Amino acid sequence: MDGDGPTVNDIDGNGYRTVLIGTQTWMAENLKTNSFRNGDRIHERWCYNNDCSYFDDYGMLYSWYAVMDIRGLAPVGWHVPTDKEWQQLIDYLGGENIAGGKLKATTKWQSPNKGATNESGFTAVPGGFRRGDGSFDAFGTDSYFWRASEDSSGYGAHGEAIDYNSPLVFFLPGTSKTLGSTVRCVRD
Repeated sequence: MDGDGPTVNDIDGNGYRTVLIGTQTWMAENLKTNSFRNGDRIHERWCYNNDCSYFDDYGMLYSWYAVMDIRGLAPVGWHVPTDKEWQQLIDYLGGENIAGGKLKATTKWQSPNKGATNESGFTAVPGGFRRGDGSFDAFGTDSYFWRASEDSSGYGAHGEAIDYNSPLVFFLPGTSKTLGSTVRCVRD
């Protein structure tokens, strides 16, 4: 099931494997685009540790502002998932307590990579994150994904996290919008 669906390309020509999970079609790779749908360059995006040798396997890290820009980050016909779509995915995979293991790749993670089966074909990899101050952390241990939602105060955004030491999926409310996180897209 590891990305067994058709591929989709972004504006830059990067191709992505896709996978059907329940009734949703997801990218089976992290987004890598450097450009919005209209061709404008995305400025709030980074390779982990500013080292683009990570690009092919781990994708890019984006601020929430770039993710939600009206020019569109996702390829045409795709979008950044909402709270409801993430929850549908997690529920389909058995809930927060085990879904992380079913989403994680069985390689690239620091040991012990608890519960990792990649049963879903989502193939989450531990790309870490970028802090607002420009420092990087959690490569090899954590995946952070943006949701297309913000908290009720409007100051923070919603995300998901998967950790090497647990099969859980962690909801992240109130995350700083300047944080650099990965993006997985779901088909419209």
